[in-house]
Amino acid sequence: MGFLFPAKRNKLISALKRFGLSVFEGGNHTCAKCIINGQKTTIPRHNDIKREVVDKICKFLLKKNFKEEEIIKFIK
Repeated sequence: MGFLFPAKRNKLISALKRFGLSVFEGGNHTCAKCIINGQKTTIPRHNDIKREVVDKICKFLLKKNFKEEEIIKFIK
């Protein structure tokens, strides 16, 4: 399934923190780091995050064994 829906930046960051990712500010983007394996994803600093970016971040979370229903519930 695709996660093609836009999201608000604050809601997306809040969801990533809720999933246990470490969120910190980088040079040009906000970064979210998986504490278990150290992999990172980036979030642009726009108030509205495009659906293509949300889709990639959600797929990143799926690879970390988070459930699709939880991802949609917290981000959408």
